[in-house]
Amino acid sequence: MVRVRDPQTGKSKPVWHTVHGEEEDAKKKLSELLYHLDRGTYVAPSRLTVGQYLDKWLEDRRHEIAWNTYRGYKRNIELAKPEIGDIRLDQLKPVDLRRLYRTLIKDLDYSSTTARYVHRTLSKAFEDAVNVYEVLSRNPARKVPAPEVDEFEPVVIRTSDDLYSLLSAAASSIHFPLIVFLLATGLRRGPSVAGRRF
Repeated sequence: MVRVRDPQTGKSKPVWHTVHGEEEDAKKKLSELLYHLDRGTYVAPSRLTVGQYLDKWLEDRRHEIAWNTYRGYKRNIELAKPEIGDIRLDQLKPVDLRRLYRTLIKDLDYSSTTARYVHRTLSKAFEDAVNVYEVLSRNPARKVPAPEVDEFEPVVIRTSDDLYSLLSAAASSIHFPLIVFLLATGLRRGPSVAGRRF
């Protein structure tokens, strides 16, 4: 239990914290709480889950960011929520994020690049939880290194044989017409679409 000043009444009130573990764990938690109280970075416990916070964070940023950025953040959050979405935000640990990245890469077969994008999105969201919303006292993503990105060897089409191999491999794909169209026209996504806000 620690005593915290109530911002509405100005009086101190008791706030109880439950610690699962040994007496040493309780002492460590108390020391951490007193440290944050002393620095003014204490955050009262909340029942807000990681999933609820991430949804709110994304919605609040919706009109501040480009459409593609929003879409990328949303995809990364949806990838993270099945693994960490039900954890209480103030109880999220770096080890939970490590487990998330491992699950994405090893169990769900996503690339390490995708896991790295998820890490970047979560890191930004949790940094805002500390500095903007003040619902976290520290960013758990800071203690987890971003997933290492596997080296990527791009395939360069240089000859008609290379082109034939690509078209043969893609023939049964639903994306085959799009691949043929892009190869025939050389079209690329333009900045007017990529930077569009909504």
